[in-house]
Amino acid sequence: MNVINSSVKNLGLLKGRIISIVMSLISISLAHYAGFLSHAPNPIVAAAGRDLIIGVTGTFIFYISFCSVISMVIVNSVLPYSSVFGVFASRAVSGLKLKSMSRKKRFVKEYNSTMKKERPLSSAAQALFILILMSGLYIDFEFSLLSASVLSLATVLIVLSLLFRSKFLLVLSAKKLSKRLKSRPSEKVNMASETLFTIVSASVVAAFVLGAMRINMLINSSPQQITTPYFKGYGNLLASSGSSVFILERSEDQERYMYLTPDYALSIESETGTFPLLGNDSNN
Repeated sequence: MNVINSSVKNLGLLKGRIISIVMSLISISLAHYAGFLSHAPNPIVAAAGRDLIIGVTGTFIFYISFCSVISMVIVNSVLPYSSVFGVFASRAVSGLKLKSMSRKKRFVKEYNSTMKKERPLSSAAQALFILILMSGLYIDFEFSLLSASVLSLATVLIVLSLLFRSKFLLVLSAKKLSKRLKSRPSEKVNMASETLFTIVSASVVAAFVLGAMRINMLINSSPQQITTPYFKGYGNLLASSGSSVFILERSEDQERYMYLTPDYALSIESETGTFPLLGNDSNN
């Protein structure tokens, strides 16, 4: 009976974690989409908000997956060899023949420590490479003093939030916190939950900022030749989903946002009458 109750309890916890993960992913995707639409005119958002969500979030997920795979390849190609080099360097320092048991014990301890540290180092390195690749491929991030200051401030705030939620500020000692977590399993569970909450919260904010930076990059990029049943000319393709497209067209100091579908076309102009009417014979 106890086994059954334990199994039901574990199943409930697993189900709760799966639901939490799914809801977190949905929140991050929606935050990114909201950031993307923050630069779009309200009429376009009202008309295209439901249709473009698949294309925008799908592109976002694709880039994250692509950058994750590339980062895994890079880290798994470099980190194991650096760990092996570190072990052999430690072996050389300890003595190749290991004449004394004390040296042998120290070497074994360092060897096991290296193996334990490899996984968290790998995860941290992969996360760093994902950020670097996303900034270069997805938003074409330009490093500057302002951007470095903003990133540093955001990092400090996230770290402070983690320290606050982990109750580290109550003890101000990593050793005391470690002993407290070992002696109180409930505290360990709470810390894991609070850490996950902080990571998800930071990811939601980061996803929103990435969405805003993504559309800003596309708006300022070079125009491409685009042909649709309602439009033919040069413009910036901001988003697409199925047969629907979101386009920005510029003419001198004027601009026109267009949402084009197989059934209708919607345009928002900075000054009415600057651009020709959209239609099958549109030629710019």
